[in-house]
Amino acid sequence: MSLSLHKVAKSFGAKTVFQELNLEITAGPLHGIIGPNGTGKTTFFRLVLGLLPPDAGHITWRGAELSRRSATMAYVPEERGLYPHMSVRQQLRWFGRLAGLTAREATRRADLWIDKLALAPYADTAASDLSKGNARKVQLAVGLWGTPSY
Repeated sequence: MSLSLHKVAKSFGAKTVFQELNLEITAGPLHGIIGPNGTGKTTFFRLVLGLLPPDAGHITWRGAELSRRSATMAYVPEERGLYPHMSVRQQLRWFGRLAGLTAREATRRADLWIDKLALAPYADTAASDLSKGNARKVQLAVGLWGTPSY
């Protein structure tokens, strides 16, 4: 098993999102979480990415207590998380630098992702002018900066 949530609870004031959530997700297949608005999908991802602490319970990743540093998962939200006036190439370089890459490595990886995801015709296009599909490709590349293993 790779990811385990045991009796996880999370509330925001009087709003309880999870109460004693138990879940085990094994490595291998691709997983997704779907559901109507307000069911806790974003909170779930923030918990397993180590961005929010649970109020109770334990989250383990590969058998060890989860922390923001130990999480090697990618998260690509539905909403566009791109800077509207930055080009595809600028976005990828910027997020690469935020992920701790050197300027040279961020440029190298940006060019790699532009090539892999067939974004070359849009490399200098502002995010606000991209189709939804091409914007998702840029978001996918950003989500994979940390080379997630899951």
